[in-house]
Amino acid sequence: MLAYAKQLDYRGVIFNLVFSENVVARRLWDKLGFKELGAIPGAVRKNDGTYQDARIMFRSLIER
Repeated sequence: MLAYAKQLDYRGVIFNLVFSENVVARRLWDKLGFKELGAIPGAVRKNDGTYQDARIMFRSLIER
């Protein structure tokens, strides 16, 4: 996906629903060079009726 986005001349990529409790996914985005831009409070309702936040992750595709 990152290579394809570069081919399309995108300047960056955003994932806007990385669930805060999904530590494994957040670790992966980190390793891929994504940074957290912010959070969406209570973005998703869980099976137990509580809510969890989602993180907005961004990676620039501009090489400096």
